[in-house]
Amino acid sequence: MDTLSLKLRGMSCASCANNIEEAIRSVSGVSDCNVNFGVEQATIQYDPKRTNLETIQAAIDAAGYSSYSLQDQEMITGEDDTEKTVREAESRRLTRKLIRHLRKLSKLCCD
Repeated sequence: MDTLSLKLRGMSCASCANNIEEAIRSVSGVSDCNVNFGVEQATIQYDPKRTNLETIQAAIDAAGYSSYSLQDQEMITGEDDTEKTVREAESRRLTRKLIRHLRKLSKLCCD
């Protein structure tokens, strides 16, 4: 058995993670699969004599998501940094928005 780690794209909830896991498990030759929604990764154990990366990725694509191998360093160089920067900016924006709304709410309740 070989183990493969994939970075996943397109998940928006835990149900998406379950859909991807089911799609991967449906591939003949896959013996185990764990999809982690939080880190957007799948860890897959498979028989390389019965399936391969391309077949597993095709199943993920058919389910409406995308993936790439974490072992393929050219594809992840810089992409994860950009994604992290975007998420941090969004988090800061949402935090500021929440604080503004809480301040407005406290004025309504306490005045």
